[in-house]
Formats: sequence, structure tokens, C-alpha cells
Amino acid sequence: MNRISFALLASAMIGLAGCTACTPGQDKPAETEKDNTTLSAIALTSEFHTAKTGEEVSITIKTTPAGISLTSQDFEVSGGTLTMDGSNAKFKADTAGNYTIQAKKDKITSNTLTLEIVDVESQDQAAADQAPADSGTVYADPGVQNQQPAAEAPAQAPADNSGSQDSSGSQNTGAQTTAPAVLTVKQVLNNPAKYNGQTIVVQGSLPQTTVTDPDGNQVMVMYPAAGDTSSRLYLSGNTDFGFGGCDAKLTGVIRQGANGIWTLDVTSAEQTGPSGADSSATDKPVSTLPKSGTFHFTVDRVRIRYGTDGLSSKESGKYFNRGDSVKYSKVYEKDGYTWISYKAYSGKTCSVAVGDTKTIQYGYAD
Repeated sequence: MNRISFALLASAMIGLAGCTACTPGQDKPAETEKDNTTLSAIALTSEFHTAKTGEEVSITIKTTPAGISLTSQDFEVSGGTLTMDGSNAKFKADTAGNYTIQAKKDKITSNTLTLEIVDVESQDQAAADQAPADSGTVYADPGVQNQQPAAEAPAQAPADNSGSQDSSGSQNTGAQTTAPAVLTVKQVLNNPAKYNGQTIVVQGSLPQTTVTDPDGNQVMVMYPAAGDTSSRLYLSGNTDFGFGGCDAKLTGVIRQGANGIWTLDVTSAEQTGPSGADSSATDKPVSTLPKSGTFHFTVDRVRIRYGTDGLSSKESGKYFNRGDSVKYSKVYEKDGYTWISYKAYSGKTCSVAVGDTKTIQYGYAD
């Protein structure tokens, strides 16, 4: 009997061990699924690295894997205000300065995004009081927003009307019933109801990417000028332009949507300035930037600083604009940007950012 009992007991233990061995195998699919949803990376990017005080800057958030939601509590900012905008974020600050933004979630830390907030009115006034002597003719008057050289630009002329008689007097023609030949973005947005239902022509700057509208949709917009994002005209209709990052002239009908937003329903578009999306110019890897050479700017208002210490360098109060160029002798990275430096005619060493640490964004070099 003892031998029989022992045999039965041993058989039962083997069966139990076999059933127990099945349990880890059943749990493996759940572990694999958990791994596929575990956050491994966060990347923060912004179309603009400089903004005015009080102006909102959109921040794109990309996670790996995609679709992981972040809240404002997941961000560390050195000042200002950050709010969530759907799956992305918006930042603004009322005081000029340099601000850093970083996201942290589930022990994963993003890159540090640095935004420069400037008080444009005070900077422009200070710059207007001094002669642009630091590097000769490559400087344009920082108060001029158009594409003409400062010496040729008529005082207070709209940047994009090309001397049109209608548009030059549009601010004082309250009884006018027809739209000027060419309008600026700001002229349209100052009184959009004036042109409601009319076919108008608007001159401005197209970004290279879409933006998020108040309803959370990705749409095209037009800015007043390259580097000036103080206002935007939302676009609909025929927006498959085939170009971007450039000046353009759009024809369309202005209408107000159910959400209260005024939108230009585009019927035709004409590129009127060089495109920053040209593969032979901007958007190339920083590794292709020569260590010395001539840099050609394809955007306006690229800020110039004294010294070679990145954002810590003192601002000169002057800018490079589209069409300007400068011979540089050094390339360096600091504060999330790629900089070139050169010696101005005054003998001072100056620096200017030409892109982030990966991509040339403000022009091209040869």
C-alpha cells in the first residue's frame, strides 16, 4: 500500500507542476502589449524660436510610441505660461527673455526647447536711434518690414502693395466700397467685415507647415511677413499651393465661419518671393554647413548679437533680412541653435543663429 500511495502522490505532483508551468506562458502576451505602449521618447519642436511678448507660440509634441497624451503638469518651464492645445501645447510670456521648456513623463525626459521672447517695439525704437554701421551695407533698417532696402523704402509704406494708389490710402477711405488692388494681411484683419463676401487679393508670407486652428484642425495660414507671426489669416479652399516658406499673393473670397473666424477661401495663388523650402537652400542638415564661407539669408529679421556666447551674447539691435549676406569664419552650437560668427567692419565679433542643431533654417551658405 505504501508503494501505491507514493506513486499516486508523485503522479499528482507532476500534474500540478505541469499546470503551473502554463501560467507564465499565458501572461506573456500581456507583457508584450505593455511594452508596445511604454513611453520611450518625447520630442518638442516649434516652427518659431522667437516671438513677441504676449504672443502664443505653438509647440508640437511627438512621443514614441505615438499617441501618448501629456498634460501641462508634465512640463517644466522657466517662466511664462504653457497650456495644452489638444495633443500639442502653446506657450506665451509677457516679459522679454529666454525661456526653456522641457517635458518629463514616466521617467522619460524630452529635449530642452529654448524660446526667445522679445519686446519688439522697444527694440525697434532703440535700433532706429543708431546708425547701422556694424557690418556695412549688409544691415537693413530693423524697423522696415518689407523687401526693399531701407534707403529705398517710402516712410510708412505697406510692405506688399508695390505702390498701389488704392492700397496706399486704404486706412482713410471709410466710404470706399471696393477693395484695394492688393491688401496686406493686417489690413484685412483690422476690418474683415469691410470685405465680407468680396474677392480680394492679399499679400503676405506663407509658412512651410500647417498650424492648428481654434477647432483643432490643421490648416494653412498667411502671416503679415516672414518672421512676423503677430497675426494670421486662416485659409481654406485651394490651398495645395506646391510652395511654402515664401512670400505669396493670394486671391479669394473673405468669409466669416460659424466659429467666428474670418477665412480667405483661396481661388488662386502666386509666389512672389524666394522659397525657404527650396531643397538647394534651406532645410539641409547642419553637417552640410561649411565651416567658413558666405551665408545668404532667405527670411527677415534674423537677430544679430555681439560675441560668440549664443543667447547670452548682447543683442546689437540690428537684423539680417531676406537677400542679405555675410562672410563668416566660424560655426558653433549653443542653446539649441547653430550659430555663425564673423568680424564686423567696426572690429566687433558678431554671431547670428542660422538654424537649430540639426537643420539650417534661415538661409544657405556657399
